[in-house]
Amino acid sequence: CGGLHGHVKVSPAADGTVYLPNKDCSGNEAAVVSEDNGVTWNIRPVSNASVQPGSSSSDPAVAVDNNGRAYFAMAANDSAAVVAYSDNHGVTWQNIVNVSSALGLQNIRYPAAVAGNDAVPGQPNTGRAAIAFLGSTTAGDANSSIFNGVWHLFVSHTFDGGQTWTTTDATPNMPAQRGNIWTGGGANIGRNLLDFFDIAIDKVGRVQVGWVNGCAGGNCAQAAPSAIGNAYSATATIARQSSGKRLLRAFDGVAGGTTAPG
Repeated sequence: CGGLHGHVKVSPAADGTVYLPNKDCSGNEAAVVSEDNGVTWNIRPVSNASVQPGSSSSDPAVAVDNNGRAYFAMAANDSAAVVAYSDNHGVTWQNIVNVSSALGLQNIRYPAAVAGNDAVPGQPNTGRAAIAFLGSTTAGDANSSIFNGVWHLFVSHTFDGGQTWTTTDATPNMPAQRGNIWTGGGANIGRNLLDFFDIAIDKVGRVQVGWVNGCAGGNCAQAAPSAIGNAYSATATIARQSSGKRLLRAFDGVAGGTTAPG
C-alpha cells in the first residue's frame, strides 16, 4: 500500500480488532486490519467478485458499530462516494454501493465515517452510521485549474446496518468551494481546504461534521451557479444535524426523530 491512509479506528466490540483505511493497495482501497490488538496486520481490499471500486486521491474512512460491523467510506476513482460494510473484519465486503449517484455527483473529496453504538446485539441490520463528503455535479478533472464545478457538503445515513443509505445536501445554499479542490500536494491555490474533514455524533446522536468553507463571503457563496472564481478561504466550519432520525435510537421520538435527517 501507498499513502494516503485515513484515521485508525478500534472496534467497540472489544475483540481486539483495529482498522487502518488506505486509499491504494495494489489499485484498490483497503482496510489494513489487526485482529490481535495490533500485533499482526492483514491487507483486506474493499471489493468483491463483481465490484472493484478502485483507488482515489482522498484518504478513506472506517467506522465500527457495537455489533462489530465495519463501514468503509471512499471516494472511488474520485468520482463516486462509495460505502461498504463487513461483518468479518474486512475479509469480505457486502453492499458496495454508490451513495452519490442519485444526486448526480461526479466528483468526490474527503469521505469521513461515524457509527452509532446501540445496534441491537445479535441483530446485524440494526446498526446506524453516517458518512460525509464534498461533492460536485460537474464532471472532469477536479484538480485542473480550469475546473469550474461548485462543491457542497453531503451527508449519507443508514439505519439498517448499511443495507440502504439516504444522502442529503447539507449546504444547498452555501457552496463549500468553487473551482478545483487540489489533492496533489504542494502549494496549489486550490489546496486551501487541505483535507481537514471529520465526522462525529453528539450525546443525543446528532451528526456533526467538521469541514472547511472555501467559499466564505457573499461574493462567493451567493454568486450565480455560472459564476467563475473562488474565495479560496479556509474557514473552520461545523455542520450540525438539526432534525430527523439520529444515530442513537433512544432519541428517535425527539424533535422529528422519525423523519429523514435534515
